[in-house]
Amino acid sequence: MTTYMEKYPRRNGVAAKKPGFWKRLIKGIIPWKGDNAGLIIRKIIFIVALIVFLATAIPLLVDVISMLKDQQVSNRISQMYQLDDTDVPENNMDVLPSFKKLLEINPDTVGYLKIDGTAIDYPVVKGKDNDYYLTHDFYREKSKSGSVMMDCNCVVSPDGNSGNMVLYGHNMAVGTFFSC
Repeated sequence: MTTYMEKYPRRNGVAAKKPGFWKRLIKGIIPWKGDNAGLIIRKIIFIVALIVFLATAIPLLVDVISMLKDQQVSNRISQMYQLDDTDVPENNMDVLPSFKKLLEINPDTVGYLKIDGTAIDYPVVKGKDNDYYLTHDFYREKSKSGSVMMDCNCVVSPDGNSGNMVLYGHNMAVGTFFSC
């Protein structure tokens, strides 16, 4: 093993300048003239492993950032739809004022699902098919998280006696929609 003094000898009584950080980093990663065969193979394996890591980590990071963005959108919608005691309509057949805000944004809105003690607090939409809202959010923008949606074959009657309703939603890793 060479010492610092052997690697960087003194010239005219002054120690030679140590190479900068970036130059040492590049020399440590990229095969360089004077490297032995074992070191060259090790550097090539490191470069390949780094490329594989980045090729898999970057799309994963993009997905996580997308899910967090979708979670913020959901939080904004749930803040928009806050029920209070003054929110009761005069006639039982009227639309709640807070629900009107949601209908203005998306006329496909058919309800709102909130379960106390859980993170479930979302508007429910119903599309012409069961595929659209798998990949679109409440604002009808592309989204990997999608929306909570009602099956397109379910019927929502004005009197509230709609029978069984089937709802779909993703189980997101960041804890949104129907995740546990």
